[in-house]
Amino acid sequence: MAGRKKPKHKTNPMQIISLNSTAHDRTVQRMITREIERLPKEEKELIKAHYYGKIPIKRLARILGISEKETRQKMKKAIEKLKQSRSIRFLKYE
Repeated sequence: MAGRKKPKHKTNPMQIISLNSTAHDRTVQRMITREIERLPKEEKELIKAHYYGKIPIKRLARILGISEKETRQKMKKAIEKLKQSRSIRFLKYE
C-alpha cells in the first residue's frame, strides 16, 4: 500500500478498531468485533470494558477483586486469543 507508513510502535487488534474509518477499516472492525464476541464471557467483558468503556486496568482490577498484574495477564491472554483467531490472523498489527 503506497503512501501508508508502517506504525513505529507495536499495536494490538483492539487498537485497529480506533483507526480511520475507511470501508476496509470498517470491515476489519467488524471482523475484530465478531472475534471478541467469540471469546469466553470473562475475557469478552474485560476487553469491552477496557477498550470500549475506557476503564483503566487499575479500576478493572478493583472491580474484579484481583491484582493489577492478574488483570493485565487476563487481558494479554484475551488479546493473544484474538491474534490467533482465523479471521484476523492475517492482519499486520505488529
